[in-house]
Amino acid sequence: MFTNAASAERKIIVGFIRVESEVKVFTCNYFNGHWPVGVAAVVVAASAQDAKSKLEDELFLSGLGVQKIEIENIKLLKTDKAKAIILADGNY
Repeated sequence: MFTNAASAERKIIVGFIRVESEVKVFTCNYFNGHWPVGVAAVVVAASAQDAKSKLEDELFLSGLGVQKIEIENIKLLKTDKAKAIILADGNY
């Protein structure tokens, strides 16, 4: 029995085996945007490598061309406590 809809959505049924698919929140602000200003992205993925791949795909699909994101620029966002995080504040 699921305790809420969010946890129900994280469950994947494979045959008769229930597999838990945990995702994490990652950020990146090191890529080329449409204009020469600060950029920031939030990616929900299972791992940093998965987040890197998803972001590279999304940048391409958004018309920003092929970009290679360095794995060290994919930052795990801790979500164990409620808080606000400034991704880009314009102070360059």
